[in-house]
Amino acid sequence: MSDWAVGPDGALWYCRQADATFSSNTGQIRRILPTSALGVPPPTGGGLQFLPPAPSPARGSTRLAWILPRAGRVELTLHDAGGRIVRRLVPPETEPPGLHAIPWDGLDDHGRKASPGVYIARLLADGHEMERRFPLLR
Repeated sequence: MSDWAVGPDGALWYCRQADATFSSNTGQIRRILPTSALGVPPPTGGGLQFLPPAPSPARGSTRLAWILPRAGRVELTLHDAGGRIVRRLVPPETEPPGLHAIPWDGLDDHGRKASPGVYIARLLADGHEMERRFPLLR
């Protein structure tokens, strides 16, 4: 496997590169679908996760995703390199546990295209703050 990404439905996509055996199924893109847990309790001890933006660098748009271990109040804002708020992607609201994702279309709160540069996604969840930085290209 050389590269992977989590799809909007939670599926894992990966690319299989050539291996030493030169098997015929190299260079393929494959998908692994999540399945139900069938009554198995969720793992304990897992904390809040803020996944890397994908794609990064972004060319006009990107996807921001996070995993909540339990229901909690969440807010997601996007800032420029100077710390100014560019876009409020998720207003303060309570969300259920699990995987959450939202696309950013490269626009600011006024509907204008954001300038190329480094942006900071700031996730506030139940008193915890996490950041992810990523470049925006045009």
